[in-house]
Amino acid sequence: METIKVADLRSSVVPTGKENMAVPIVIGRDKEIIDGRHRVAMAQKKGLKKIQSYVPYTKAEMEIKMKARKKYPYRSNGAKW
Repeated sequence: METIKVADLRSSVVPTGKENMAVPIVIGRDKEIIDGRHRVAMAQKKGLKKIQSYVPYTKAEMEIKMKARKKYPYRSNGAKW
């Protein structure tokens, strides 16, 4: 999860007032909003400068991660994934 600038996002929707701002928005690599347009609109309305976001893995990236987990089934702290 990362924090991005709200000004970098464009949302044309009107916030409903029921947005859960604790849930990160989902954005593409080009900062296109995939999920969370209402949360971005609410952040803009509230004057927030930054918002939590999540960039999902591509299928190829996920396959690499899964292979690594099979090869190294333990985290650096000794716990299993």
